[in-house]
Amino acid sequence: MDYKNLVVFCTLTGLRASEAIESINLIKDDYRRLKYLDSENNILKHYEFSKIFIRKTKKAYFSVVDDNVIKIGMASNSQTYSTSKSKFYRNNIEFKLSYCRKVFATCLRNKGIEPEIIDLLQGRISISVFVNHYYRPDIAKIITKRIRPVLDDLMKELMNST
Repeated sequence: MDYKNLVVFCTLTGLRASEAIESINLIKDDYRRLKYLDSENNILKHYEFSKIFIRKTKKAYFSVVDDNVIKIGMASNSQTYSTSKSKFYRNNIEFKLSYCRKVFATCLRNKGIEPEIIDLLQGRISISVFVNHYYRPDIAKIITKRIRPVLDDLMKELMNST
């Protein structure tokens, strides 16, 4: 139960475990949170901390959040990836936070969100000609009208199952 918030945060943001822990640490830091959290658009701006989130092969550009997700991050007691992993192993719990990322993507896809948008949210931008030159979605509208309701439903499901 100590790490329930980490699991829920990973699931609601679609971040990798190490990224989620770094994100939580940024949220908890009063100074860096001002640069990281865009309260107006309800996103975490991972691109502002490119050394952490934009690596050679693994990237995270932004995550859609709300006040509840921020509160979950603030309540999490995780500090580093290795301490979190050790805590799971000491309690004989299999450390498979990658499953959270799969739940996030599957939920969005099952609710009709396009694969290109899911790829964007999970940092997998396609190098296809279509995506690079022609596909220009109104991301603000997609976040507020389509993604936010799906994530709200996912949060309700997660909270009811714990």
